[in-house]
Amino acid sequence: MINEILSSIGYKWSRKNGYKQTLWIAYPLILSTSAFTIQVFVDRMFLSWYSPEALAAALPTAILSFNIVCFFMGTSQYVGTFVAQYMGAKSPEKIGNILWQGIYFSSLGGIILFILSFMGEPIFNFIGHDSLVKEQQISYWKFLAISGIFQIQLGALTSFFNGRGKTYPVMWSSFASTFVNICLNYCLIFGNFGFPEMGIQGAGLSTLIATFTNVSILSILIFTSKNNQNFNVRSDYHFNYERFKRLVNFGMPNGFTFFLNITVFTVFVLLVGRIGIIELAATNIAMNIAMLAFMPMVGLGISVMVQVGQSIGASNPELAKRATYSGLQISFMYLTFLGVFYLFLPQILIYPYEANASSSNFDQISEMAKIILRFIAFWGFFDALGIIISAGLKGAGDTKFIMIAVGVIGTCVSVIPVFIVIEILSLGIYSAFINGTVFMATLGITYLIRFRGGKWQKMKVIETEIN
Repeated sequence: MINEILSSIGYKWSRKNGYKQTLWIAYPLILSTSAFTIQVFVDRMFLSWYSPEALAAALPTAILSFNIVCFFMGTSQYVGTFVAQYMGAKSPEKIGNILWQGIYFSSLGGIILFILSFMGEPIFNFIGHDSLVKEQQISYWKFLAISGIFQIQLGALTSFFNGRGKTYPVMWSSFASTFVNICLNYCLIFGNFGFPEMGIQGAGLSTLIATFTNVSILSILIFTSKNNQNFNVRSDYHFNYERFKRLVNFGMPNGFTFFLNITVFTVFVLLVGRIGIIELAATNIAMNIAMLAFMPMVGLGISVMVQVGQSIGASNPELAKRATYSGLQISFMYLTFLGVFYLFLPQILIYPYEANASSSNFDQISEMAKIILRFIAFWGFFDALGIIISAGLKGAGDTKFIMIAVGVIGTCVSVIPVFIVIEILSLGIYSAFINGTVFMATLGITYLIRFRGGKWQKMKVIETEIN
């Protein structure tokens, strides 16, 4: 029995699109997304040391900003699927031009974000959080909106590497960006080493500079003579209407799905924020800890999408299916390990926030966060199911179904019920997290049913005939 199990694991590890290959592509992406997790974790930790109002303001402002960014970034990131399918079809010379179509699309989003950076006051007046929190949100907003311009560009730039399965440059660039962000946070939030004390504005400025650093590094690595020779990254910069249209047709539903997902989460957090500062601060802490599970799943999902894209480009849907299930099994193993800490050792994860916290209410915040983590331990498995299976569908081009599923399920199973339990029935924060678990389960199972149906196996985002 044991020998059979070990033999099965060994086979699944070594075969094409098995555990080994999936992790080989995903490993740098997991570290890259984990670097972002650490960046946000430290950012919120410093703000929790600074003031409870700054901590409470950080999460809803960041989510609202990212909610706008994600539509454009989700579309520009879809360049990666085109790159993967061009690689699978052995047409690397097409990659430079689709990269430029992603950059052109990103520029449109940048213009909109620049305009919105001046609209923080009316936005947060409408949301209506506590006046002390609102003041912090408005000052944080302008920096996050501007940094979003560069985040959108990152979607296209990282796709050049991710779509080819060459993910290490993205990892190292993310590490450098995270290092810059953490150092500047320490200096600018508290006024250390002669820098001005800027509080939450310092956190925003640090994010802006770090994101610009990331874009600069990747641009230098991409637009080289060697890459131009192999992929036409410099010479084929021309606007191509047909490719731009294909990117919009397949990528915009992906961007809109990203937008809908974040919108559902934004509404959730904003409604929780209306309960009170303590509930919002506890949710902030729990959600940031939850990123330890969520962000590696995003990296693993990108790995699955790349392998599916390359397999579909090579007209081999069976390999695409294998890559998806390999990613799902790996994610469940990881979440089982992490769930032990969420359920039985949450104090270890919460300690960094309470070590230097100034709030007299932090004991209450901490206890509430521990209970929330128990809910997250369960919904994490359904979240992983949704992330990995949807990555498989996206790698083939089945983006419109995912968009419709998120829109319908998000509205009917999450937004409306959460509004009812918080605003009408006043059932409190834990009822909201029960509802969140139901939402994740419904979405993940819906994706799995679609995937098993197999319609995605006949899809392809690149031209049918590759010249």
